[in-house]
Amino acid sequence: MSRFAECLEHVLKHEGGWSNHPKDPGGATNFGITIGTYRNTLNPKATKDDLKHISKADVQAIYKKHYWDPIDGDGLGPGVDLAVFDFAVNSGVSRAKRYFRSVMDDHRKRDSRLINRLCDNRMVFLRGLSVWPTFKNGWTRRVAEVREQSLMDVGKPVESVTTPKVPETPEVSSSWLSVLISALWKAFKR
Repeated sequence: MSRFAECLEHVLKHEGGWSNHPKDPGGATNFGITIGTYRNTLNPKATKDDLKHISKADVQAIYKKHYWDPIDGDGLGPGVDLAVFDFAVNSGVSRAKRYFRSVMDDHRKRDSRLINRLCDNRMVFLRGLSVWPTFKNGWTRRVAEVREQSLMDVGKPVESVTTPKVPETPEVSSSWLSVLISALWKAFKR
């Protein structure tokens, strides 16, 4: 079973509702979804008012497709999934993945150590941002709460992790084309 819904609930506690803080580089935001993300993913002509009234289903779809799936949340394991997911939402998927890779030598062996290292590194990054003085209290509290919850979640059993079904390789005659398709298919499945 995927922990997406559980982790999203925790993330949304920090993302809150409507915000249009003048120092927030994301601009108008609702449930942590910026107007730019909303326009790029669901509604190219969305207004701030549209964003204010975004549906719960749209919020879930955006977080699943643009944050959870790209970090392979279902494959990270309890605790690590929340720590990486929250980082991705707050600071970008590529940054969260890069920082995770820097501590992944502890993955599945010492997940508590991994979470602590990831959160420590995240705080170093956040302190270096020009908007740190404005958002430092909220970010510090957020990372502390994510760390605490993530550490409590380490080792929780996951009944059955959902993985997408990959269609079978199409049958092709044994020629150079079938060898090429087979090689591409194997690379895609990794």
